[in-house]
This record gives sequence, C-alpha cells and structure tokens, in this order.
Amino acid sequence: MKLLRICAILLLPAIAGCMESQTYFYHPDKTLEQAKADCETCHEALIRATSGGTVADNDAYFESLNRAGDKCMQDKGYSMLSKGKLPEGARTTPIYPRLLNHSVAGK
Repeated sequence: MKLLRICAILLLPAIAGCMESQTYFYHPDKTLEQAKADCETCHEALIRATSGGTVADNDAYFESLNRAGDKCMQDKGYSMLSKGKLPEGARTTPIYPRLLNHSVAGK
C-alpha cells in the first residue's frame, strides 16, 4: 500500500507534466533553479507527511496533497501568479513534476 501511495504521488504529476500550467509559483528574489530546489524540498515533505496514510480512491486525497504543496511553497515566500502576471524575462517550467497543479518560475 505504501508503494501505491508513493507511485500515485510521483506518477500523477509526471503524467500531467506534458501540459502547460497557467499558474506559477514565483518569488522575486529566486532563480528558476532555486525555485525548483524549494519545490523539491516541499515534495519531500509531502512524502514524509503522507508516509503513514493510505491513498483514498478519490479526488479529496489528491486535493489535500495539492493544498499542502501550495502551503509549503507559500510558506517559503512564493506567490501564485498567472502567466500574464509574471515579470518580463521570468523563466518558467511546464507543470513541474513535483507539484500537482502548478509550475515554477524564476529570474
């Protein structure tokens, strides 16, 4: 069951990775590489936080993971911005494989 949970956390965003997100985590003082590193830290925290639980076969479980990931990035000072609100010259990723619904952007 633990393997199923970890696979779900890792594979669902990877499958979504081909799509382009319209929402980006952006911090004005961070490079794209730093944003990716912060995202990795949040992803690792998500895995640790869910290591004792079970994967429910519904959207509520994944929504709770998404909220936890959002909170982690926001706690690090990131804002969620639409692509049109990003500063000129900001570099972006497609949906970042470690986030469920968002991409990251940086200078």
